[in-house]
Amino acid sequence: MLQKNLILALSVFGLVLVGRESFAELEKIDRLSNVSKDVAVRVDYFVDQSLNPVGEIIDAFRQAEYLTERDRVYVRMNDPASVGDRFTIIRDLGRISSVRSRGSAGAKRFAIRGFLRITRVFEDAVEAVVYNVSDDVQRGDQLIPYRANTQSVQAREPESDIRGIVMAGAEDTGIIGSFELSFLNRGSKHGLRLNDRLVIYRRATETGRGSSAVEIPIATLVVVNLTENFATAYTLSSEGSFEPGSTFKTDRAEVRYLE
Repeated sequence: MLQKNLILALSVFGLVLVGRESFAELEKIDRLSNVSKDVAVRVDYFVDQSLNPVGEIIDAFRQAEYLTERDRVYVRMNDPASVGDRFTIIRDLGRISSVRSRGSAGAKRFAIRGFLRITRVFEDAVEAVVYNVSDDVQRGDQLIPYRANTQSVQAREPESDIRGIVMAGAEDTGIIGSFELSFLNRGSKHGLRLNDRLVIYRRATETGRGSSAVEIPIATLVVVNLTENFATAYTLSSEGSFEPGSTFKTDRAEVRYLE
């Protein structure tokens, strides 16, 4: 009788363990599914190294320092433009001075201010109208080929194991949280792809818990803009804020099954 009771108790204990593991796996699947749905993201900032503007706003009809929606402007184009052509208005915010500069040399922060459409082309001038302004536009702001600042992203599992650091936040406030953009010191040449899912992590010792070998995820990101050397990422979710210098890695499944 004692032996039967012991066997029964062990069986129940085993079921409890299996149940806990199953629930843990379901929670992990649910977490990944929540961040894999289509998300509309505004990308008003991006990082680049060698961006070549195609034009510049040189004057405006309205004599005001800051230009806004429907203002008519004069632009200087590097190459001929046609009526109806659209361009993105950007501002160079300067080089990123990262707390950990390795891999960030040459990185520059740019802000998308709005868009313009060419309305008239003269022999010595080009006239355009400003629209969809997200921030004040000024004379001297530069133009690049049209690039939308709203895009639909779907986080996916990356193909490669990649690690790097967060160089800076888009707003340059020193802290980065949910639904904000950040700049990373890894790009396409390192194996990153658009929509790759990333995690910001800390070692257990940094949180005061356990061994330094344990990596604790604190935020989930998705790559929304990519250059050869750098990436812009959007924070899908975060347990708290993180800072420039934080480490990230591609969010890949730890267990893989053979087909």
